[in-house]
This record gives sequence, structure tokens and C-alpha cells, in this order.
Amino acid sequence: MVKEIFLKPAGMYFGEGPSRVKTILGSCVSITMFHAGSQFGAICHAVLPFSKEAVGEPEPYKYVDTSIVCMLREFNVRGIVRDEIQVKLFGGAHMFAEENLRRKHMTVGSKNLETAIKMLETEGLRLQSYNIGGLYGRKIHFYTHTGEVFIKQQKNSLLNQAAGENRQKAAICLLQEQRLQAIRNNVLLKNIQKDAGI
Repeated sequence: MVKEIFLKPAGMYFGEGPSRVKTILGSCVSITMFHAGSQFGAICHAVLPFSKEAVGEPEPYKYVDTSIVCMLREFNVRGIVRDEIQVKLFGGAHMFAEENLRRKHMTVGSKNLETAIKMLETEGLRLQSYNIGGLYGRKIHFYTHTGEVFIKQQKNSLLNQAAGENRQKAAICLLQEQRLQAIRNNVLLKNIQKDAGI
């Protein structure tokens, strides 16, 4: 029997039994971690990049940095080494492109992704796969006992409609995508070098 879970923003789920976790992402990101040997899986729904930006006591699962720390803690207490953790990354769409263009800032989605990619690299984790950025939301289903993730793009969302109405929005999204692609290429290069023992 597969347990059905809906993961809300600023939420986290750890599963040792068969579970299907559903969540919907815009600029937020979800990181999934899975260990095949124990069939233990985890998923977060992080809203913002850094807990240090929080006012008062931070909610650990609301932020990308503290979510990764909490997830790794659960794998560590089970004696799971990091080389055996399968990591995937999703979300980070450009939801507020027009506002960020006026202020010449990165979008929230881009900040979330950049934080996630850099922190995963720092923690010695490698991305097995990702589906990130773009002008659309995503609905994802994560199976905690297999590590499988299924994605449905929300192509009819208001995000796409708004982007199509304003060329400036599309322009900033292109710049953000180019920045993220450079980060992804750097991570992939380091993974290749690691495999080759360079």
C-alpha cells in the first residue's frame, strides 16, 4: 500500500515505507534524496534560499540551505554515506521576472537554484538529474521507496501567460537561464573530473 502525501511549501517529508509525495512548484525548489539499499527517501519544498535572511526564529524547511542540512542529518543517522545518495533537483521557475528586471536582481527562482546547486556541491553531493528554471510551474510526484520522480509542467499557468505578454520578462528569464546553465555546466564538469580522478 502506497501512502499518499501532499507536501506544502516550507515542508519536508522522510519516508521509509512506500509513499508517493506530491507537490506543486513555482519559484520554490524541491530536492529529493534517495538511498537504494535502505529504500529511504526524502523531499523538501523550499521557498527561499537563505535562512540567515529570516526575521526571528527561522523555519528550517522554508529555506534551501537549512533544508539540505536537515535532509543530510537524517541520512547520516542511518549510516548512509553520501556517495550512495541519489540527489535530484526541481523547480525554480522565474515567477517575478518583471519586478526583478526593474530592480536588476536575480529572480527568487534563480536564487533558490543557485543556492541549492552550490550547497550540494559543497556537501560533496552530485546531481543525478534535474528539471529547473523556465517560465512554467511544475507538479511533481516523488516515490520515496524507489527514488522515481514524475513531472508535469503547468504550461497553462498564469506564469506563462504573464511572460508571453511582456518581452522584457522573457529577456530577463533568458539571462537567468544563461546564468544557471553556466552553473550547471560547472557542476557537470566537476562530476566528470571526479569520475576520471582528475
